[in-house]
Amino acid sequence: MKRKKIDYELLKKISKGQGKTFKDLIALTENNDPFYTGTKEHILKANWFLENWNKFSYQERVHLRKVFYRIVIDPELKSFDDKEFGSNENNWNILCNSAKYARVLKLVDAMVFSDNKDPDPHICTEYEGSEYGVSGSEGIVNWDQDFEYDSKPNFSFDYDGFELNYENVEYTEPEVSVNDFDYSQDEQKYHIEIWIEKSTQDDILIPLCKDLKINLITGEGFKTITSIIQMLFRIKKLGDKPCRIFYIHDFDPSGVCMASQVARQIEFWKQELDIRNEIKLKDLLLTLEQVEEYDLPRVPLKETINKKTGAKGYKKKNFEEKNGVGATELDALEALFPGELEKIIRETIEPYIDFGLKESFDDVNRSMDVDANSELLSYINDEIGGIDKVENEVETYMDEKEELINEVSQKYKDRLEENESTHSIDTRINDINGKMRKIENEAQEKIREIRSKEQEELAPLKENLEDINDAHLKLNDEIIDDSRKELEPIIDEIRIQFEYWNEGLDYIAQNIEYTLSSPMGLDLGIPSAPEPDVIDDEDDESFLFDSNRDYFEQLKYYKKEKLTPEKYDEWLEKLEIYIKNMEKLEND
Repeated sequence: MKRKKIDYELLKKISKGQGKTFKDLIALTENNDPFYTGTKEHILKANWFLENWNKFSYQERVHLRKVFYRIVIDPELKSFDDKEFGSNENNWNILCNSAKYARVLKLVDAMVFSDNKDPDPHICTEYEGSEYGVSGSEGIVNWDQDFEYDSKPNFSFDYDGFELNYENVEYTEPEVSVNDFDYSQDEQKYHIEIWIEKSTQDDILIPLCKDLKINLITGEGFKTITSIIQMLFRIKKLGDKPCRIFYIHDFDPSGVCMASQVARQIEFWKQELDIRNEIKLKDLLLTLEQVEEYDLPRVPLKETINKKTGAKGYKKKNFEEKNGVGATELDALEALFPGELEKIIRETIEPYIDFGLKESFDDVNRSMDVDANSELLSYINDEIGGIDKVENEVETYMDEKEELINEVSQKYKDRLEENESTHSIDTRINDINGKMRKIENEAQEKIREIRSKEQEELAPLKENLEDINDAHLKLNDEIIDDSRKELEPIIDEIRIQFEYWNEGLDYIAQNIEYTLSSPMGLDLGIPSAPEPDVIDDEDDESFLFDSNRDYFEQLKYYKKEKLTPEKYDEWLEKLEIYIKNMEKLEND
């Protein structure tokens, strides 16, 4: 059954009856708890503020001080109760509360005011996505679906030189490339912020937060609604990233209420602004347990007066009733135990951060291409095997044919060499040249007579030389023709075999291209981005606020933080009655 929305009217109905009070159903005071905003006084003040706001017609965010002085200086403008609105602290508080009621009751925009009370937050996170954590093309597979051979079986044979040359099949294996997963802080599981009520520890916290890449929100005293809403808008940009807030404060009546005040405002505005992120808030420092563990000094509390009732010491009484006498400043921890503040924070927050996540991304990226290509080659294993088979067949076949061709060729090489040695023109020329030198030596003194005789004797020798050369060339041609007749059938057989192989390889290439273009059933094993290895705090009950709790379950944590154990047990008994009243209203 869907729960009714908790608001002022519903809380009044649930708390009707003797011995019941709405105070049992709220976490803050009636004028500060947003869930209880709606009394006649609240509505009166909210409408009074809205009336003045509309008169000023502000078009941009303004600080409430500006509104305050506009009312103060205009004598015609009165307070909500028609009294004079002078410049004093009481009227300033009236304006602040009236503006708060107007925001909660949706009479003015929740973000209409600027916040000059708190300094700007220290944003140390380093998100990179357009909407933080939005992934791009990581894990996308890229490949070329065209498959081509680097070379295919081919051969040539030189009949003149009896030289056989061939190329075997060569190919480049199909490859895929996978876009790397880009690491950034977006990939961490949690968004983390530290909130602290003071700035005296900035020298420790700012470097620490920069190192851990977490946000630091400082300020003086209670946080404003504006700062809380700004935080909610910050985390809304994170998609569904869960948020963890760790609150730090002094151990005094105001400090112990601050975490509850922030948590309650988060609880309300998260619902109003439809923020879907899971949010948890832990009251980290300074707690009663830590004050006692470190034996920190406690200072006496001053008496305070309730301005509405005039009662003295009510804050001191409520605080000391639960926590003992005296308060402790946060600064005492660092003064007496240097480095302990940072140690506590690191021990609490570091389990929420995976410091090795970038290395995990690098490991995945290094192995991703290798694993994907291994899967791809396994998927087309039959086709690749077919190519390798052809390659081996070509190698074996050509070894055999080379041996046969060499055997045949050698026979004709021997005949050519024999013809060369028997009818060598060079030998004949050497003989003739020798005779010419002999004749020239004998005819030196009778050169003129001898020249004529020399020409007569050389003429038949030259004719004989040409006949010998022609016979030599003719025999060479006959030998080569004989070799061609014997070798041509072998070469034709090789040509036919190579054509067969090439047809088969073309078919294999077509199959590979088809497989790559329609990879049905192909799982390249592309992994998801690594998940952060961090703490799972689902069952951690130490959080003051957990957005997974319903209204009444969450109320238990506020009350346990505020009440003594005895009063808390009494309140629990009454809560059961309130819950039954709620269920009855829902069933009616």
